[in-house]
Amino acid sequence: MFYSAQPVSLDAIMQMDSGSWKTVSQFGNHGFRQGEYWLRLLIHNENTAPVTKIISTTYPSHDQVDFYVFDQQQTLLQTWQLGDTRPLKDVPLMDKHPAIEVQLNSQQSQTILVRVQSDNALVLNVDVLSPQEHQSRVHYQGIFSGLIYGILLVMALYNFGLAVSMRDKAYYFYVFYVVTFIGFILTLSGDGYFYLWGDFPQLNRLLIPLLAGTLIIPSLLFPYYLLNVAERAPQVVWFYRITAVIALVYLCLIPVMGIATSIVVVNSLSSVLSLSMLLMGIYLSVLKIPFARIYTLAWFILLLGLSVLSLSSLGVIENNLLTRNAGLLGGVIEAIILSLALAQRIAQERNEKLSAVNDAVRNRKLFQELFDQAPIGIVRFHLNGKLVAINPALVKMLGFKSPEVAIEHADVQSNVLTDHAAVKQQLLLFGKVLDREMALKRADGEVIPCSVSLHLYTENNNQYIEAYITDVSERIEAQQVRDLMEQERLTSMEQLVTGVAHEVNTPLGVNITSMSHIKEILDEVDNEMQQRSLTRDKFQSFIADSQQLVKIVEHNLQKISNLVRRFKLVSVGQTDKVMMNLRQHLDLSLHSHLFIGHDIEVVLNCANNISLETYPAAWDIIMEQLIENSIVHGFNEQQIQKKITVDVQRLDSGEWSFEYQDNGRGIAPDMLNRVFDPFVTTKRGSSDHAGLGLYRIYNIVHRVLEGEVEVTSERGFQLRITFAANWDRTQAQA
Repeated sequence: MFYSAQPVSLDAIMQMDSGSWKTVSQFGNHGFRQGEYWLRLLIHNENTAPVTKIISTTYPSHDQVDFYVFDQQQTLLQTWQLGDTRPLKDVPLMDKHPAIEVQLNSQQSQTILVRVQSDNALVLNVDVLSPQEHQSRVHYQGIFSGLIYGILLVMALYNFGLAVSMRDKAYYFYVFYVVTFIGFILTLSGDGYFYLWGDFPQLNRLLIPLLAGTLIIPSLLFPYYLLNVAERAPQVVWFYRITAVIALVYLCLIPVMGIATSIVVVNSLSSVLSLSMLLMGIYLSVLKIPFARIYTLAWFILLLGLSVLSLSSLGVIENNLLTRNAGLLGGVIEAIILSLALAQRIAQERNEKLSAVNDAVRNRKLFQELFDQAPIGIVRFHLNGKLVAINPALVKMLGFKSPEVAIEHADVQSNVLTDHAAVKQQLLLFGKVLDREMALKRADGEVIPCSVSLHLYTENNNQYIEAYITDVSERIEAQQVRDLMEQERLTSMEQLVTGVAHEVNTPLGVNITSMSHIKEILDEVDNEMQQRSLTRDKFQSFIADSQQLVKIVEHNLQKISNLVRRFKLVSVGQTDKVMMNLRQHLDLSLHSHLFIGHDIEVVLNCANNISLETYPAAWDIIMEQLIENSIVHGFNEQQIQKKITVDVQRLDSGEWSFEYQDNGRGIAPDMLNRVFDPFVTTKRGSSDHAGLGLYRIYNIVHRVLEGEVEVTSERGFQLRITFAANWDRTQAQA
């Protein structure tokens, strides 16, 4: 074997000594090289009879393959110039592989020189066959190729029919991929040159880089739409977009690069992209994208076939019909697997449609049940006001006996909804009306307030309105109650402001008077000092008076400070809500209070395993105020048996009940109705007891615990708090 980067003449080759030739066991694969290879074969017939041998290359896509046959005296006997850049009519044998026939007499030897030059991969292996072996190889190669092309065409036509009927991009790109692949292997295998365009050999040279680059595009877009990458794995969309752009740029640059460079570039590009797409398939399979595993398997089989083809060309594995066509076989298996993936996708989509139909039927049934059982009125009617459907709630609201009677006699525009003209105009303009306050006229003529939401929709070229009607009579009544409560709250605030002014005014007035007196005696002393008539006794009297006045001011300022502190306590202290053991918390509050001594009996009736999700700070304040209220206001100093009882239990309604009771003097009947008002106290005038304790408890219960509180005084003082709270059922069961 001899390689030259520049063209070498036949005479120069014949004059080369044996040292210039490289002896090899097989010629092998030499990749993409722009020079020319010369192969020298020595054939000897040891038989007593003449023999015929077929000299054939194993790779069909070489541009130029020249054969030169010499006898033992190095006389040129025959010359053939073959290759897929030369017209097919000049071939000596009907074989897509460049091949020649030589005759050898008994004990005759011939030297055969083969010159190979190509822009494609240089696979230089040469077979020496008998005519029978050659004919058998051509025969089986034709059967194999026909079978492969038939399978691919069936796959393409079948899925093209599906693509037209389903209008799915995945099917179109699959057909695009299969058709492009058929064209590519026709060109690469020599079948296209041998059977189709043998009279146009230059077309074969152009189609290899063009079809190889075009094949990249459906190879990308088919899995992109099959796997629905944009929706299921948007983080890798960039890979498909960038790769598609690279393929398009390559196709546009083919005229600039030239055929030889284009073939090298597309082979390098295809190698990198094939491995990248295999890795991308593995990544999508890890993400459990539907059909990603099937796609990855198909792509792996294609790459495996191409690898087997390369190994056979290099002589690593046996070069036979199967290995020589491993790439083609891998592509066919890949196309079949991908077609099965599409079929599986059809089955999945059919199942999804059946499931959707079943869901629609179930939802319609559920909607009908909701329509019939809805607590609000639901009605459908034509744009002209004629009722189409009405649910039982609205039938009852309108005062009819049955839906049939309502549909027959009720006209929405004239008999049901007032202000229908303005509503109709708004519907036509915006398509919906939400929460509009309207009046509903019953069959007996009674008018009730209601809230109406309407939606305009089109069905079978007819416009309909669906209305949801809610009786808001209770809401209006509740609003009136809220207005009354707001008025009461403002009254309470007025009482609070008045109480603050009353409680603070006394010590503040004393301080003002004291400060005025201090100023008078200070001016008097200053005047006597100016006149130098200030005596020792007078000055000592001034000091004594000043000290007394300062004590008065200090005492009253402390009273004001205490009052302000207690006013601040009226505001609700709200910390984070936590899951706490209520018994432990209440027990700690009861037995850690400073004023609860041994003379007060404390009874706590609360299960040990009650854990509620509530506010610990709120319960601290409630317990502190209740205990202080019992000690200061409830128990007499002469009372011997003092008892505080706390009961906690869960009611049948699911709410919780907290009851606090002492056996003190209780609350006067005339104070029960205003016990939660601010500044209601039995110790008026004391800065420590401003009458804000129960007022603060009321605020905490209503605003923090969102519960209710009430006080009775049948036996001593008794307060009950009813509230809702989540609780830990597992601990309760334990």
